[in-house]
Amino acid sequence: MTIYERTMVTKKFHYIPYWLTVGVLLFAQQELIAKIFKETELLPIRILVSFYVSVSAIFMINLKNIFVHVIEQIGELFEFPGSQDSWLENKINEFGSPEKFSIATRVYFVVFHLGFTITVLSLGIPYKSWVSDIDFLITLQFFLFTSAHMVYGVAILLKILAEIVNFPLKRMPFYFSRHPGILVLARFYSRASLYSLAIVIILALCVWFNPYGLFSALIFWWLFTSVIPIILFIWTFIQSHTLMLRIRDKSLSLISQQIQECLDLVQKGASKDDVERLAKLMGIQDMASEMSIYPVGIEGATTFIVTFFYPVVNIAFTIYGMQ
Repeated sequence: MTIYERTMVTKKFHYIPYWLTVGVLLFAQQELIAKIFKETELLPIRILVSFYVSVSAIFMINLKNIFVHVIEQIGELFEFPGSQDSWLENKINEFGSPEKFSIATRVYFVVFHLGFTITVLSLGIPYKSWVSDIDFLITLQFFLFTSAHMVYGVAILLKILAEIVNFPLKRMPFYFSRHPGILVLARFYSRASLYSLAIVIILALCVWFNPYGLFSALIFWWLFTSVIPIILFIWTFIQSHTLMLRIRDKSLSLISQQIQECLDLVQKGASKDDVERLAKLMGIQDMASEMSIYPVGIEGATTFIVTFFYPVVNIAFTIYGMQ
């Protein structure tokens, strides 16, 4: 269970309307304070930050739920280390439970929070009243946590995929490189790419409307997050290729063993049936050598175009904003 699920006050509501409501309440609280102290000039950023926090939580929970379903579907394809259920629980905790984070991960979150908070304080809080200042700093921490968690979550997904594709393969039907498990895994990571793209687009709007302009640390973070979706997609493509290559090599190894056994019989003076069987096996070997080893499809191509187009536009906007 992720931190976003555990912090839900009530489990009676579905997480999507719940977190959208949290976003609305977060905005309403900020807007109320702004109205009371007559500081209404940053309305776009208040809307975007509230929406960003709620959407990030929804996407993280949804990815976790889909990931559980994916692991159930690919269970027949891989031999998981130990129990599949215990492995899955450990990965979910690693993905979304801060109390299970490693020391290095906690240091990353602390440094990220302190770095941006100190930077903002050095630039000055864009409000006049101390109540608005406190509200701004508290909201900033929610924003920073979801931003840091998004990058961390993507890194964990990349790590998990590399682990999965290198698990020992179970026995499967011969000539089956397009195993349903591979397609399910690829679709999950394509969805994760699009989710991260949606989040970084909202983040880009937050950056664009921020009251400080484009300072160096913010530009670096903006450009870094803009390439996350394409990194996730390319890594998924590489790992899917690795998995399909392993399946092809396993099929070729299996048929090579059969051919070698048949050759031994032929050399010993085999029957006509053995010779015909050898010819058929060699034909099957040719077919197996031509098995697809690249996860190419319309869905993947579309995801690539969308995720690649965004950082290009982002860089252009950054150059324009700095002029």
